[in-house]
Amino acid sequence: MEMIDTANCTVTPWSGGKTTELFIFPKNAEFQSGNFDFRISTATVEIEQSSYTPFPGFIRDLLVIEGEITLQHDSPEKHSIRRGESYQFTGDRHTYCVGLATNFNIIHKPQIKCRELKLHEYSDEKIISHQLQKDQIFFLFVQRGMVLVLDQEQELKVNEKMLIFISTEKNIKIILPSETSVITAIMEY
Repeated sequence: MEMIDTANCTVTPWSGGKTTELFIFPKNAEFQSGNFDFRISTATVEIEQSSYTPFPGFIRDLLVIEGEITLQHDSPEKHSIRRGESYQFTGDRHTYCVGLATNFNIIHKPQIKCRELKLHEYSDEKIISHQLQKDQIFFLFVQRGMVLVLDQEQELKVNEKMLIFISTEKNIKIILPSETSVITAIMEY
């Protein structure tokens, strides 16, 4: 298990707000050059109408963690996404956004799959278990509160605004105290 303090992550502007890069794979990749397999970030949408940056050759998975947005691509069809809902689209499409929100984003190459991108919030304590397989990386981002992550070897306390990732086959257990908000995702490569 490896933990990242997102307070030390790079924040950059985009046309509709700010984005914070939480993780990029491989670690020596650079977002601007496009030489990454996948990138995890948060983004604020701070103006009512904006256009998303295109990412040709990539898939985008977006989870609204605050607010609500409506996305429209190169067609008249609109996609309303509320808090706690995720949406996937290709990065080469022109994407127009209406609404104010904070999003958790995963941009990845098509051969890499994003599984179980989910916002977890419970009023009572909850335990979540995962069995990680070979060729999977598990991510957990603590939006609010603190959680415990346990595997066969260690117990890790993960505080607010921290990101952990696990890239080995193992059973993990996540203990979510009441009033905690976390985001989980599994990347398969």
